[in-house]
Amino acid sequence: MKKTLVLLILLSGSGLMPARAAEPAKPAIFESAASLKAKAQNLNVEARASSTGVATATLQSFPNYRALLSVRVRNGQAEYHEHWSDVFVVLKGSCILETGGTIRDMKAIADGEYVGASIQGGAKQVLKEGDTFYIPPRTPHQAFPLRSGLGHSRSFVIYVVKVPEAKPAQP
Repeated sequence: MKKTLVLLILLSGSGLMPARAAEPAKPAIFESAASLKAKAQNLNVEARASSTGVATATLQSFPNYRALLSVRVRNGQAEYHEHWSDVFVVLKGSCILETGGTIRDMKAIADGEYVGASIQGGAKQVLKEGDTFYIPPRTPHQAFPLRSGLGHSRSFVIYVVKVPEAKPAQP
């Protein structure tokens, strides 16, 4: 053990071992429950006024993921993300999440992003406060709020982490 430690110390000073580049420390990011609740209340107002019944805010955006807060007060469109996974954490309320199957009347809304009227042949799962759900890329999904939530007859609040699909390693 002592010989290994001495050898490492000697090698590190000799230039034979690569020096680790000092990277500046990145600050930790904190979002309090009170802050998320206040943002959700504002999004609830927006969602009720929206024709889609949904309002979303980006909380953080980095090259390897995005964190969103979303409030839905009406049934949503079926969605399909070619290159992104979604990780849902239900913060308030409950919903039925339908996944899989095929999307009826699917249309492109952006590069690799599609929506449609509904899903045929999907599997349904009830999600409630505290539940998490992982949706891989290319998986149709659609959410239906259940009664409860933010003072609206049907609503739910979810924390969404969008993760880009890993690219294959280059040879």
